Amino acid sequence: MGSGNGEVDMAMRSLRSLEPQSDLVLMRTLFGILAAVLLSGTLTLAQSKTPPPEAKSDQSKMPRIVVTVRKVVVPVTVKDGKGHLINDLKKTDFEILEDGVSQEISDFTTDPRALSAILLVDTAMSGRAERLLGETLTSLTESFSEFDDLAVYTFEDRVDKLVGFGTNRDIAYTKLKKMVGASGSNSSVPGGPIYGGGPPSINGRPMDVGPPPNYGALKPPLKRITDAIFAAAMDCKNQPKDRRKVILVISDGNDTGKNEASYQGTLRLLLDNDIAVYGISNDEAPLLRHVEMTNVMPKFAADTGGSMFSSLKRETLEKIYPALTEQVRNQYELAYTPKRETDDSVFKSIEVKVNRPGVRVIARQGYYSVSVVTPTQESK
Repeated sequence: MGSGNGEVDMAMRSLRSLEPQSDLVLMRTLFGILAAVLLSGTLTLAQSKTPPPEAKSDQSKMPRIVVTVRKVVVPVTVKDGKGHLINDLKKTDFEILEDGVSQEISDFTTDPRALSAILLVDTAMSGRAERLLGETLTSLTESFSEFDDLAVYTFEDRVDKLVGFGTNRDIAYTKLKKMVGASGSNSSVPGGPIYGGGPPSINGRPMDVGPPPNYGALKPPLKRITDAIFAAAMDCKNQPKDRRKVILVISDGNDTGKNEASYQGTLRLLLDNDIAVYGISNDEAPLLRHVEMTNVMPKFAADTGGSMFSSLKRETLEKIYPALTEQVRNQYELAYTPKRETDDSVFKSIEVKVNRPGVRVIARQGYYSVSVVTPTQESK
């Protein structure tokens, strides 16, 4: 209020310099000056009590490094018409095109790689599919070698890390076995034995219970597969670059929840970090169909250079597991330096051709010429 006292003194000096005036005029003038001073002091006090605007939090901003891709590495799987791997191809048998322009292959290797793999298991699968998974768990976990790094996630409407990287196969098996046993068949279509084995009876006489209830209006369990793949990719991306990074999704593939992560955002995370998605479906298509159901697994697999497998038989699944890990471990690995004039962040399409008729080529569909990585990744 020091500035207010100064204004009062100045006002009093001004009054003394005025010619003599009537008491009424002097009183009115004095009251007007005092009112103005008080108002000024009130405003100054109010302004001093106004809190400064809060600084915006930077917690949501993850540290990242934008890196221009100078060398593109493309793992490639080649199969014959019967689905068998072809392992005798040479560098000269391949051609890579980026945006339709042929590229010079600078590096070529067929050396097997150790895996960094995440098993992403759907806990909303049917009781039948869950039992089938439990019966084939030994084959599933033993398909990974002692040199592989394995993690296990489960998902439904949320994602949970069951086992982190650095875990051996025995621990992964134990955790999965416990998970399958605890889940039961709570996600199968409701109805129960009352409708599975005929009408109920009392003292051997059938009881009239009316028609079975209509479950057509029920919605399937919420499953956010895109969010689950995104969470797994965030963990997998920090694995060493000399390993093949894989997310193996065991699910019917139906994405029925509202994901926070978008498909394109998740795909970019996968491509920027050389992560391939593979899918295994051991379940029939759900009986409850809704327009919000979307099977995203085949699209993720195709875009990242992975594959889809499906079977409802135990014997077949026990063959699929080791065949899948063998496929990933023994891919051809091609590399090239892109022929492009500008460094932008647009998507670049990739096409791999093989100079042999009747073969199927599996490779990722493209990449982003500017990738986003974290500082921890850059150091690895």
